[in-house]
Amino acid sequence: MYGLRVTRQSVMHSGRNARTIVGDYDNFMRRIRDLLIYVLIGVVVAVGGYWIALQNVSDDSLVKWGGLGMNTLALFGWVIRQYRRFWRNAVFWLALGTLLTVHTAIFF
Repeated sequence: MYGLRVTRQSVMHSGRNARTIVGDYDNFMRRIRDLLIYVLIGVVVAVGGYWIALQNVSDDSLVKWGGLGMNTLALFGWVIRQYRRFWRNAVFWLALGTLLTVHTAIFF
């Protein structure tokens, strides 16, 4: 395919080492991934707004569920980000899932 081909001569000619070239490629791919995530988030928000407009959702219901969603996202997003070192631990996800269930059940 059209992969990044690095030869000894191309590295010597460019004045850069192979590690720098591969690092540039990895950085480029990370930026593409981030862009796709941002576009996906934008599409989800736009479709959600359109659906809300079509369904004539009441202001009270929108504030109630929107508040729950945003607060839950902020709270659990922060916890997940702060405890990244535990991501591979099944107990972490079990505890987080349990807390999410309790958090949502209390809301009802």
